[in-house]
Amino acid sequence: KRIRYNIMKFNKNEISMNNSSIMPEGVYAVKVSDVTVGQSRNGQEMYTIEFTNNKKETIRNYMVNNEYFENSLGRMLYSISDAGIEIPDVDFTFDNSFKFLKDKPLYIQVTTQKDGEYAGNSQFKAFLTKERYDKLKQNEVVDDPFASAKEIDVKDDDFPF
Repeated sequence: KRIRYNIMKFNKNEISMNNSSIMPEGVYAVKVSDVTVGQSRNGQEMYTIEFTNNKKETIRNYMVNNEYFENSLGRMLYSISDAGIEIPDVDFTFDNSFKFLKDKPLYIQVTTQKDGEYAGNSQFKAFLTKERYDKLKQNEVVDDPFASAKEIDVKDDDFPF
């Protein structure tokens, strides 16, 4: 007996080396699953921060070591604090922050890019406080036709039995 296998055409750009998928638009309680230090296209130092939710979906955020870094890091630390982690009383710098961030829980918002080369793709939008996360989560649209309180009009003629 011959076994037939699915055949694929190899395209390196379409292969994911991890077993996760990209987080769709929404708000999430996540953990920092990876932090790497690298360089931006402009040659500036940059963190690539990967977040993972409880469904093993991931999204990345990039924090460049520029005039916005301190503000971004402050918002991230605030979210980590709201998730129940005590923030140590140390001077956080670009060089030492990434060690602390790994495996920390926090709250984020993911949106869908509206236009440009990556239109339709998920993208990191913001770090959230617990209060903002709870408010957005409460208002989140559920893609479930049975989640609404509307009555469904069903007649006996609709059933095949």
